[in-house]
Amino acid sequence: MPLLLGMVTRFWKPAVFVMLIGAGLLYREILVHERDAARKQVTVLQAESAQCKAANSQMSAAVADQNRRVLALEAAAARSTSDETARAQAAEAAVARDASRGRRQASALLKARVGTKCREAIRWGNLQGPVLGRW
Repeated sequence: MPLLLGMVTRFWKPAVFVMLIGAGLLYREILVHERDAARKQVTVLQAESAQCKAANSQMSAAVADQNRRVLALEAAAARSTSDETARAQAAEAAVARDASRGRRQASALLKARVGTKCREAIRWGNLQGPVLGRW
């Protein structure tokens, strides 16, 4: 034991120096390991960011395409509505013309004088044939 105690008292400064250097090397190794791990994590995160940006770009393009399609559908619906309105108005006008013509013809028939004899009625019917044939 005295030999060990003598060595400790004699070499304590170099031992402390070696322990300090070892502690410094250990600390450096820990820092290097942390740095390398952080760099790997940065690389992974950059790759994920690039993938997210690409996906975001594709999504934006898809949204723009869908918006164009929706606008096209809205325009087609507006044209269809406009065309349908025009057809409905044209049909209403045609019905009004036909109804007016029918009322005039009915009025003319109601006011027409038909002779009392059969020959007069036949002659009147023959004269009215083209008008009656349009009904």
